[in-house]
Amino acid sequence: MDHLRNHVAAMPERRYCDTHGEYQSHHLIGSVWSKCRKCEEERRASELQAEADRTVKAIREKQQARLGQAAIPKRFIGRTFDNFEAVTPNQRAALTLPVSTPSSSTSMQQPVRG
Repeated sequence: MDHLRNHVAAMPERRYCDTHGEYQSHHLIGSVWSKCRKCEEERRASELQAEADRTVKAIREKQQARLGQAAIPKRFIGRTFDNFEAVTPNQRAALTLPVSTPSSSTSMQQPVRG
């Protein structure tokens, strides 16, 4: 008889989510039932986004620390070959040379002439 009671208890149950409406809940263990699948997906997506945001923030902070240690004068921070205004013929010629970047490049590293 216990076998039948366990089987009946394992049957899905219709429940109601305040956000997404009716959903099917499944018995997991003991008195624990599954939650709204859409809510769980949204919660997981939110957690993943928060983790991604923390990672990006940590990378930016590390890059800023490196930039601060590089002793680059403030007037040169943010300058690239793309925003360099070539005035003389030699400067214009220099801008036509191939540009290579280090193999472990990040957005904070500047191109290196190669």
